[in-house]
Amino acid sequence: MLGIPLALFTGKLDISSLQVGTILLKAQPVPAVRINLHQMDAYPLVAHGKLAGEIYAYCKAAIQQPDTSNRHLEVYAPCHLVRDAQSGQLSALVQNIIWYTSEDLRSKAAESLLDVLSGRGGESFQFCNEPFLRIEINMNKR
Repeated sequence: MLGIPLALFTGKLDISSLQVGTILLKAQPVPAVRINLHQMDAYPLVAHGKLAGEIYAYCKAAIQQPDTSNRHLEVYAPCHLVRDAQSGQLSALVQNIIWYTSEDLRSKAAESLLDVLSGRGGESFQFCNEPFLRIEINMNKR
């Protein structure tokens, strides 16, 4: 994705804001999640594919922890800023994520990801019927 602006986010993901849905990538639906990252303000981040599954698994593992007072996960997430083909608005599309969390939560997230991949994930978060984002990328443009 050469030539696409990159934004570097460090902050706390608000687990309660996680939504499961899709993005349209060249008119094809792709599994995705949207979640708010809090710094001074809240910024909605969108992730698709493997990263969407990873974020889902970490959030699911976090809500299953006995300590219910902390509903945020600290992360570093570089994102490409992409324009929605329909609305024209910019969105932050997660390219990578680094988790600042305990080894116990990492382990539980790995178990949760295996559950999701095997079809035992359940419905822990809100599902959004409308695509979060519509991306039309022409890789031949310079």
